[in-house]
Amino acid sequence: MLVAAKFHDDAFASNAWYSKVGGVVMEEINRLEMAVLNMTQWRLLVKQDEYDGAMRQLEESWLEIQANEGTLGGSESTVTCS
Repeated sequence: MLVAAKFHDDAFASNAWYSKVGGVVMEEINRLEMAVLNMTQWRLLVKQDEYDGAMRQLEESWLEIQANEGTLGGSESTVTCS
């Protein structure tokens, strides 16, 4: 949502705001933003299947991290995507 808001509107909220209202640490917001941009090769107008694949990869990475930490649904974590 953050990347889309920045793309579609010149007046968007800061990553700090998204961090605060979303309950996600700022470093994680920044990492997730970069992961999305890298997965779409910095193209923000992508085909639906490209977007779906990127989101699926993020979700799978998050679930794997949560399962490994035994905190599914619970703590601040880092998502890394290749």
